[in-house]
Amino acid sequence: MTIETYDYESSADFPLSAAVRAGDFLFVSGLAGTGPDEKVVPGGVGAETHKIIEDLAKILDLANANLKQVVRSGVFLTHASDFDAFNEVYRQYFSEAPPSRTTVVSALTLEAAIEIDFTVYVGS
Repeated sequence: MTIETYDYESSADFPLSAAVRAGDFLFVSGLAGTGPDEKVVPGGVGAETHKIIEDLAKILDLANANLKQVVRSGVFLTHASDFDAFNEVYRQYFSEAPPSRTTVVSALTLEAAIEIDFTVYVGS
């Protein structure tokens, strides 16, 4: 099995790959809604979710994949009260055949409201 790594601007300062392809799957590291300055984008969980999925789309483009190939996501919210606002934005990107998902409430290492990791099927 071939293993390939992909880097993206948000992973530059951390000891991780933005994504790793192993066989027919691409594993995308947890993304937070941060800008190029590594600061959380303003606007709360909705704005952060938009930014995360925009960054995901750019990472997927590096791997010749797209959002329709996402098969699983792991969502980490800092506050359960953000669940509805998160879902409102998430649904905009994954309305048809949404990926399987786990959502938990957890403390995050950044001062972010949300972090999401993704698994993407990139086989033929």
